[in-house]
Amino acid sequence: MRSVSACDVVKYVEVKSVLEKKLSERYNTPKRIHISNKMPQQDSPKKPVEPAKLCKRKFFERQPLLAYIALTFGLMLIVLMAEQGTEFFRASIIQAPSFDGTVMPIKQAPDWLMTGGKNDLNFSQYSAGTLIDIPKYDGKKLAARCEDEYGHPYTNACLTYTTVYMGNYHLDHKEFGGSHLAIDIRVPTGTPVYAVANGIVEIAESRVTGFGRYIVVRHDNVPLVGGGTDTLYSAYAHLSQVGTNEGVIVKKGDLIGYSGSSGISTTPHLHFQIDRSRAPFHPWWPFSSAEASNAKLNFYDGIDYGLGQDEAIKNTINPLEWVQHFLSYASDDRVSDPSKTPLPTNDNEVIVAVESFDLRSDKSTYITGDKLQLTVVAFDTKQNILRKYSGDNATLSVSNNQVVLPELKFEDGKATPSITLSSAGEYTFSIRDGKAIKALRIVVEQGEITSSPSGEVAITDNVEGDNVPVAVRLSSEDTFVFAGNHATIEVVALDKNGIVMQNLNYKGELAITVDGVGSVEPNSLKDRYFKNGVAKIDFSAGREIGAAKIALERFPQTNVEFQVIDKAEPVTKFEIELDGKFDTDKKETATIKTLDNKGNVTPTSFLGSATVSVASGSAKLDKTKLTSADFTNGVATLTFVPQDDKESIQLKIKSGALVGESKFARFEEASGSLFSDISQNNPNYEAIADLTQKNILNGNPDGTFRPDAGINRAEFAKVILLALGVDPQNPERTSFSDVKLDAWFAKFVEAAARMDIIKGYPNGNFGPANNINRAELFTMLYRAVKEQTGNGNNFADVPSDAWFAEAARFAKSKNLLDFGNSFEPSKVMTRAEVAEAVSRFLSL
Repeated sequence: MRSVSACDVVKYVEVKSVLEKKLSERYNTPKRIHISNKMPQQDSPKKPVEPAKLCKRKFFERQPLLAYIALTFGLMLIVLMAEQGTEFFRASIIQAPSFDGTVMPIKQAPDWLMTGGKNDLNFSQYSAGTLIDIPKYDGKKLAARCEDEYGHPYTNACLTYTTVYMGNYHLDHKEFGGSHLAIDIRVPTGTPVYAVANGIVEIAESRVTGFGRYIVVRHDNVPLVGGGTDTLYSAYAHLSQVGTNEGVIVKKGDLIGYSGSSGISTTPHLHFQIDRSRAPFHPWWPFSSAEASNAKLNFYDGIDYGLGQDEAIKNTINPLEWVQHFLSYASDDRVSDPSKTPLPTNDNEVIVAVESFDLRSDKSTYITGDKLQLTVVAFDTKQNILRKYSGDNATLSVSNNQVVLPELKFEDGKATPSITLSSAGEYTFSIRDGKAIKALRIVVEQGEITSSPSGEVAITDNVEGDNVPVAVRLSSEDTFVFAGNHATIEVVALDKNGIVMQNLNYKGELAITVDGVGSVEPNSLKDRYFKNGVAKIDFSAGREIGAAKIALERFPQTNVEFQVIDKAEPVTKFEIELDGKFDTDKKETATIKTLDNKGNVTPTSFLGSATVSVASGSAKLDKTKLTSADFTNGVATLTFVPQDDKESIQLKIKSGALVGESKFARFEEASGSLFSDISQNNPNYEAIADLTQKNILNGNPDGTFRPDAGINRAEFAKVILLALGVDPQNPERTSFSDVKLDAWFAKFVEAAARMDIIKGYPNGNFGPANNINRAELFTMLYRAVKEQTGNGNNFADVPSDAWFAEAARFAKSKNLLDFGNSFEPSKVMTRAEVAEAVSRFLSL
């Protein structure tokens, strides 16, 4: 290596000055962005020479024109690189480094004891004397010490690590007390955030919700605490500024952003988590809003009650435990380069590792409704196509979660998946297998589509001839059509006996009507359009969202209906429909639907598979597993054969937190009732049978149900928790003076109180023996879902400022009971009414 000249020093200083200036202008943080002044050491010259003169003598004086051009071009290149950030510059000159240890994501935090614990200043406003090195994270000490009086030596750690790994929002600092899979590091806005290890930036995004501004860095083949290796993904969320770009290579300790409170955040902090490679996406989260809603929990309650904790433990690691463990990384701990490890082979299989991918699209511009043809090619280290590459570990992903991706099938080293682009926007597709990754970004524009006015009839129906259809049958494979897309309608001509007409012969045209949005082509059917009695109509969904009903003017009762949507809402639950009766040893059909949070059928796919089981009774199912592929437009069917006529049959479907249960089907020749004092003609019979079969509300030992009797508050506390699927533990203390710990209902009352379903009376009592009235019962149901009902009409006997007014409006809007004209808030609820209200509540 040559020695460093004074000319090199001059050039370095000039480049450093330009970079610092451009970065300061970009990030508006001139006091914090500095480039290291470290230069390779050299021996001092015997005779001091001014560096500028030395540089000038050696180059500028000998080649002035060439030097000027080179210097100008070099500075332009440097400025361009600086505009793209230091990471862009760095990525262009170095390769992805292997693992060489870790650093903390935050280096300094305020001394909260000196600042009074407040977090209302920007990091730049803190003086050096008020900043300390970030405290060590110790889960055991946090749980043991953070309840001590303010001012103890561990206070700074308690105030810095507000939410621990697998913690909750109760601020009790207890790991595994919830399902918060990250560690929240409480620091001021603008605190520098650093990459904890060498890696590649996979995501650098800015959103107004969720994680807000966040970064995900991939760390390939790194060691784990306790042994083994994995590819990890560190995530840094709620940032005020993102200081890097996707695809950039970063080293441990590189500045990648600044902390903040963007997205869903109540205070400035850094959300820091590390996902394992098995997590399906990054940053991973233990449950969706739909799953929380389905479990009758809001976002914060889901964390506090540990929703999805088991999966969170599988898919993540304790981020600071891992970082702190590898701060001092010895050479004998280093991970061997997997590329140098021979691949296992046997006589039956050839195992190959992909080095890189090529990912291309069939054209450069798309409009909504187009099919995107991707081409994926796998290469080895010499850029030869891997002909025997199976693609078993390859993952194709896309930034828009509404896009349905097909399964990748590699043949001769290539895969050509075809994808429908249903909505306008920017899409980023990526293919990954181990270290090999390739991304492709495309833009889809909204197509120019015209629609006919609602209900317009294009041509008056005036048909006559020898062979005119007497009836028609209309059908389509689609129920939902994305805005800008098309659907095909099949029209079958029938004679008076319902037989398909082969040779139609008539004059005039059969007019087609469009009631709603969209248009059709053609807008009328001539006889020559029918081939073997079948004609095709193309339905074009315009930009307007809504329903469309297509029919022939001559046969208005036979139609096809579409729902034109701009996006498909996520699945929040399943619905199973049975016809209510069965006969043993004969096939019965169950219809299963995927529903959104409004109870409407949605065609959106759900992750993984759903398990179908017989929740009550005895029956053989033709399928026990369903995937999204089994659903067409959000509807699937399966058959079952009942085995026993003595028990009613109920089916259940479950996929994670997505569940659904059918109503009970009974043997069609069965007679009698579940209880001796209720006939099947009782208006509340189905609801009572529903809750009884679910073991939520039971009868009495003498075989009666006593439908007109009241139900007390303690009993209803148990009913509502069983309805919500909560199995509470025995409490350590109670919230009410009249609830003893050894009472049978104590665990239900206390759990309901923790969930804010029960609040008790102003005197501190719960009143467990008091019969529950309408105001109290519907208030508890309303609190269980916390659903806003707006300012709609309420009952005449419910003042707008009544404590139960919102609950009464909720009960009315959801039709939880047949109220009549009045709410009657003080009226005691009967057991039959309770069954009706809770059964309807569970069907929401």
